[in-house]
Amino acid sequence: MFSKEGHYGMIRSMVFSNDSKYILTASNDGYFAIWTNDIGEEPVVLNGINNTNNRFNFAKYIDDDSYVLTGSDDGTSRLWSSSNGEECFVFDCSKGFAQAVDVNVIDAIFNKSSDCVLTYSENHVSPTECYWSVRLWSKTTQKNVAAIDNCLGKPSFIRLSPDGQYIYFVNGKNLNVYDIFKNTIIDSLVFDADVTAFTQKNSIIGLGDKLGGVHMCRFQR
Repeated sequence: MFSKEGHYGMIRSMVFSNDSKYILTASNDGYFAIWTNDIGEEPVVLNGINNTNNRFNFAKYIDDDSYVLTGSDDGTSRLWSSSNGEECFVFDCSKGFAQAVDVNVIDAIFNKSSDCVLTYSENHVSPTECYWSVRLWSKTTQKNVAAIDNCLGKPSFIRLSPDGQYIYFVNGKNLNVYDIFKNTIIDSLVFDADVTAFTQKNSIIGLGDKLGGVHMCRFQR
């Protein structure tokens, strides 16, 4: 076993590349790093990216590992080249929130079929007041093409439909399906207990709850 100190803050996320040759880490220290994963050799940082001292909340491989998708406490989600670490795209989630003191991007999802990025952010108006928003971005133009602000509570899980039009938004016992382009809830389900697990395959949704219940549903429009 090898151990290596490569960050100066807490590791926020850690994922393997699809071919398992590399490991991607993101940290509170404002860096993400791509490490070699050769068995029997000490891990080496190939790319270490500094995000102007704003902590990364996550980093993940997307688009066949061609890009690294990140979100941070500076209110941005960014796409970076995984081969050379260059910044390629910036999605500024803080735009349009004049009242927000801090905008933190907590998660982002890439939808390859629609070539869009879905971001989820916490928008802090004050130390005690916060609301959540979801935005859909074109990867090509970097423009915000749809948004849902003031979502109904903090989501436990959030997913995007294969066609990039609908959002599955889980909050506690509730599953709400949003049409992101119309900014409306088009379907809702309420379960007997808080949803603790969520999976999706095409139009089929699977949910597990706190009491051991397993629920399968198909959403079609």
